[in-house]
Amino acid sequence: QCDPLQCNRNNTNVSCDSCPTNDDMNGDGIPEVFGCEPYNAEEAPFICVVAGERTTGQTCDYVSQFCSPGHFCQLDQGSLEGACRQYCNADTGSPACDGLATCNRMQDRNGQLLEVGYCSS
Repeated sequence: QCDPLQCNRNNTNVSCDSCPTNDDMNGDGIPEVFGCEPYNAEEAPFICVVAGERTTGQTCDYVSQFCSPGHFCQLDQGSLEGACRQYCNADTGSPACDGLATCNRMQDRNGQLLEVGYCSS
């Protein structure tokens, strides 16, 4: 598990907090960068997954278009594709949303509201 609020969303070359930093999953001799995603793309807990370079609003999926650390792929209803959303802290506002975006609080499987949110316009 990982804490999505401990990811550096401004650096696509650094894995999120407790995610692996030395796993070379594809055998190219370069450790993969890991992001922190909701377990089922909608709710907590959060798990480490290989990250990509897609950022806020860009198309994503869980096949070849991965979001960068500090973002997650919010799939469209009934689709295998969605858009990268930026994480935010719904309690303290740090990290905050960029621009005029609003922080929408996420919840766990039991409906408990979380400190973690995601940004949307």
